[in-house]
This record gives sequence, structure tokens and C-alpha cells, in this order.
Amino acid sequence: MLLPVRSGSMAPLMPVGSRIAVEAVAGDRCEVGDVAVFARGQRLVAHRLLLAWAVGADRWFLERGDGVSAPGLVPQRAILGRVVAVHGPQGETVVLDSPVARWHARRAVRKSLKTMVRDGLLALVRRVTP
Repeated sequence: MLLPVRSGSMAPLMPVGSRIAVEAVAGDRCEVGDVAVFARGQRLVAHRLLLAWAVGADRWFLERGDGVSAPGLVPQRAILGRVVAVHGPQGETVVLDSPVARWHARRAVRKSLKTMVRDGLLALVRRVTP
């Protein structure tokens, strides 16, 4: 299934105007680093999975867009699929299931987690300093 990209939350990987190829998979087949598609309200969202943990029989993911976006939580049961390719507005295609793409995905996860920690610490420092 091809879906249009209407937000810059996953830029530069998925610029506005791109189309994403989504493979329908259950959330239990997704891994940290994957770009998962899930519903948030009435919209479909494609964000990177940053962390995973089990809560009882459920598995949850911390998700966030690679661009500027707030993190969120998504249960594996809410995941509708995984992005396997990005077709850019100029006709270029990026395949996300190659070894090189997996390396880039791990790098994007580390970068996103570092940014979240840095931003959290800066917010804390701003609150406690006059």
C-alpha cells in the first residue's frame, strides 16, 4: 500500500510530497528502528520506534518522528504496518530493509534518544535556575 506523506515529522527521510510503501505487519513483528504506521485519532502516523518493553502480555514502543516532533507511546496492537520504502517527490526511492538502511535506522534511534535526553535536561535546568 502506498500512502502520501503530508507532514515533515520524518524529514529528511520522508519529505512532504513523498509516498511511503507500507507492509501490513503486526506490531509483534516490528523492531526498534523500524518506521511503524499506526492510527492516532483519525490520522495515520509513520514514526520511528525508539524503545520497546513488555508490560504484562503487552509490548509498548516509544515512538518519535526523526524531524521535530514530541515522543509518544504506542502499543504493539495499534501498529498497522511498517514502512519498507520511501518514494521521494523527485522520483528517488529509498529502501528501508537493506543492511545499510538498518544501520541508518540504528543511528537515527541513537540521535533521537540523545536529543530527547538533552532537551529534558535543558528543561530541568531552566526550571531550577533563576
